[in-house]
Amino acid sequence: MVVMYLILVFVVMASCGTFTVVVLRFSEERTVRDRLSQAADMIKGAVIDELPEDGFQQQLFYLARPQGDEYYILDAEGRTIATNAAVSPLIVGQYKNSVIIGAMAGEETFSAGRIYPDQEDAAKRWMEYARPVTARLGTEYILYLRSDAQDIYNSIWMITVIFLMGLLIALALAVILGIFFAGTVNKPIVLLTKKAKDYARGDLNEAVSVHSNDEIGQLTESFNHMAGELSQTLSVIESEKNKLEIVLHNVTDGVMAYDTRGRLIHANQICEELLGIRGIDGISLKEMLVRLNLKTVTGEGGAQTIPDSVLPIDGRFINVVCNYYRGSKGEAGGVVLLLQDLTKHIMLENMRKEFVANVSHELRTPLTTIKSYAETLLDEIPAEAGLDGHFADFLATINGETDRMTILVNDLLELSRLDNKQLDFNLQTVNLCALLAQNVAKHRHTLENMGSSKTVIYNEPGFEAFTEADHERISQVFNNIITNSLRYSGDNAVVEVSLEDAGDVYRVSIKDNGMGIPAEDLDRIFERFYRVDKARSRELGGTGLGLSISKEIIEAHGGNIYVYSEVGVGTTMIVELLKSEEDRSV
Repeated sequence: MVVMYLILVFVVMASCGTFTVVVLRFSEERTVRDRLSQAADMIKGAVIDELPEDGFQQQLFYLARPQGDEYYILDAEGRTIATNAAVSPLIVGQYKNSVIIGAMAGEETFSAGRIYPDQEDAAKRWMEYARPVTARLGTEYILYLRSDAQDIYNSIWMITVIFLMGLLIALALAVILGIFFAGTVNKPIVLLTKKAKDYARGDLNEAVSVHSNDEIGQLTESFNHMAGELSQTLSVIESEKNKLEIVLHNVTDGVMAYDTRGRLIHANQICEELLGIRGIDGISLKEMLVRLNLKTVTGEGGAQTIPDSVLPIDGRFINVVCNYYRGSKGEAGGVVLLLQDLTKHIMLENMRKEFVANVSHELRTPLTTIKSYAETLLDEIPAEAGLDGHFADFLATINGETDRMTILVNDLLELSRLDNKQLDFNLQTVNLCALLAQNVAKHRHTLENMGSSKTVIYNEPGFEAFTEADHERISQVFNNIITNSLRYSGDNAVVEVSLEDAGDVYRVSIKDNGMGIPAEDLDRIFERFYRVDKARSRELGGTGLGLSISKEIIEAHGGNIYVYSEVGVGTTMIVELLKSEEDRSV
């Protein structure tokens, strides 16, 4: 700051001094030139125009002139004709004087600061003026006038020296004031810098003292206020961090957070217990995925995602859920892996499935017995037996309910076989177009026999579609979905079946214009025994297992089933099946 201040003072003083000296010099030169020009006019009018040539010397000698000025009348060749100087320094043939040469060329010429000897042959600085004139008789002359400018230049030099001395004095004062000024500014800045480093290290206890009310003082007050706010914010953050640490430490689920570089930034204690891996702090996300045998999947837009998976680890089942989080500005922040121990749930689910399978198996024998007795009674008891007239209705009800129970038990046994991988599929190349056409034709025939106003439409795709599947099981799935669409649609309902090519799979759409499924029930319709409208489902004879069986069958074939629905508009069931090898190679 002091150096910049000195440079500023030097530039200002030097500029002002230089400007003053230059203006003064130009002003003096202009004054002398005007005086010499007026003297030339006077010589021409009083001497050249009035007297003959032989009278020039006497008249010129008596002309009044300022001290130090010398006047010369020269001929056209530059030789001296008359002068008022005691000794003439000009000789015949001297043409090196630029102002005389300029006058010979017909121009008025002025020159400042040239050094010539005076009458005593001492070197002096002169200002010279020359111009050509013409006498009344047409004779050409040159008027050459010069003025002793040594005193002028000495005065200018003295002024320059004075300015230089003033500049040195100003610089000295500027140094003193600059050091004082820099001290008053630099000291609090140094203190603020030191405190800033202390704050960066976390020491926010001591405030910076304020010694003035100027900008530096206001900055210091703002700095202290910022330190207070920062201390309070850090306290809140520390408190929230402690709360989070306590919560994460005590939750039964494992939480592992990774940054965008795959480095672990947080993991609670239970993670090592669930995964059976020690020292997970030094394991990157990529290595962890390899150890857990998790694969990344490329989603829409080329984004890499990690699908949820249930992993068997040391006799336990760990559900791994991946969530991506973002920073405060919306940028990618990293990945959070949530580890959930589902061992008890899966064991309970297996026990439930086993219990249902055992109960269903045990129910088959009594149901068969009940049905056979009921049918026997209906067929063999004569009408004239004299029994109550409602007896046959009771037997028919028993027989019908037995059929419902038998269907339910068979569905449960089939689900049990699917769960335990005990159901063998007879895989073969199936023509999906023909299979769908057969199912649609069967339902059309059934509707015609019932006299129903409902309609099933099949939009033929215009191409052949083949898949590797069990013909009977896939036909069972489509039959179940079409039956549900007709069952839960009103009169004049239309069920539309379509087939399209979707890359590596064939996509079958079964769309109806029925009552639709509420959004909160869409995720649960494939659960066992789940009914959207329980009263209506029982009235229509549904068991709540059809879609569960369909989902198990489709997933066992490597396909997928899902649903779109809107209440009051209709439902669309989507079934995707893998193409056969021949179709995939086309």
